[in-house]
Amino acid sequence: MKFTHQVYHSIDDVDPDEWDACIDVEREIFARREFVRAVERSMSDSEFLHVVFRDEQSRPVMTATLCIYHIDGSLMAEGAALWIARFLERVNRSLIHVPIAICGLPVSAGQSNLRIRTDVEFDVDAVLQQLDIVMTTWARQHRARAIVFKEFNDAECSRIKSIESLGYRKADSLPMNCTQPGFESFDEYLASLKSRRRSPIRRAIKKFEKTGLRIVQRRGGEGVAELFTDDVHKLYLAVLDRAEVKFERLPAEFFREIA
Repeated sequence: MKFTHQVYHSIDDVDPDEWDACIDVEREIFARREFVRAVERSMSDSEFLHVVFRDEQSRPVMTATLCIYHIDGSLMAEGAALWIARFLERVNRSLIHVPIAICGLPVSAGQSNLRIRTDVEFDVDAVLQQLDIVMTTWARQHRARAIVFKEFNDAECSRIKSIESLGYRKADSLPMNCTQPGFESFDEYLASLKSRRRSPIRRAIKKFEKTGLRIVQRRGGEGVAELFTDDVHKLYLAVLDRAEVKFERLPAEFFREIA
């Protein structure tokens, strides 16, 4: 079977039906066009490509979002090179930022942006070979120091195992904390607790209220973007600067676009 592919420089140029045919729209929210658009619009320092692969019947069988992103070079350094990289970072952050080509987004959300259609039988390995050519060519154009496919679960790793024969090495992703939201509000969560655990929390809430502070829950489109000021963004940056590992630095506009 022969496959063709088409490259787009904006997610808005991609046929929505073709894109959605390769993803689970309800579950794979970080591959949805809305999320990809928010990243594309807000992270102007990166370049993006979106690729749609089609079979002989012109059916979309695989989609991929690629980006060129500058990372902290110390992430790829060891020993003396790591010490030098961290010294240079203190002098001037831009000195050690290196471009890499990513199959995925410069936002670590624990989900891959290489989506493979599951309701159509096709030669996945053949399409991956085409994708490798696209990525290698693009990486050379931007003088990228590495090509990275991220972030895959165990089942996905098994399905794309053939890329290891193309020279890629499998590595663990950076540590990540994930939690599944089980409650619609904090009050609902509080009501679910036993009295012994609920009482100290209620006492803390009363102290909190005496200071004049209050908690307001809002959803996107309800003024959150306007509340996310540059001063609020500085709180995020302050935490990030203390982190031992800094893969990505998200601009304020990203959070506003998400809202």
